[in-house]
Amino acid sequence: MKQSKSNSQILIAMAVLITAACFWFSWKSIIPQYQTNKATLDTIKQQNVVNDQKVKSYNKAKETLDGAKSTVEDLKVAIPEDKDIPNLISELEKIASAYGTYIPSIQITDSGSTTMTVAFSITGSITGMGKFIKDLENDLKVFNLKSITATPAAEGMQLSLQIETYKIAAKASVSAGKATDTTKAGANKEGF
Repeated sequence: MKQSKSNSQILIAMAVLITAACFWFSWKSIIPQYQTNKATLDTIKQQNVVNDQKVKSYNKAKETLDGAKSTVEDLKVAIPEDKDIPNLISELEKIASAYGTYIPSIQITDSGSTTMTVAFSITGSITGMGKFIKDLENDLKVFNLKSITATPAAEGMQLSLQIETYKIAAKASVSAGKATDTTKAGANKEGF
């Protein structure tokens, strides 16, 4: 019986020794790897926070650019790249017809630079004329009223207007970093 008690004590001691060895092995090899992995995970989490902030910033910038895109499109309507005479006439007729007025004549003079002069008459009621002028002032297209003359007409009143509208100037060609005037292409080269 003493022998079996001694054997059981030896087995318990060996179990304790094996358990201690396992803990020591874990402490020396698994715990450092765990700590390294935990530090890496913390770094990745911090990087994710920074990346999320960047994504939010990019999304906000995209929204701003999308909003600016519609502003640029509105500016292209307000000041077109060319004379755009058909749309100019339609815009004036659209405003006129909204108030029961009409444009019997229109003359457009292109100054060749950034402005065009539009001379036209409009006939209709006095109330319609007032609303036409107000809409002309508030239209997205840029109109500058230069002169106005009122005369009585059979249908109420006739206004003769002269307005100025704008277009983007023709682009000058660029050569070697300097702008060149394309109108002087055939200039005399003597003295150069």
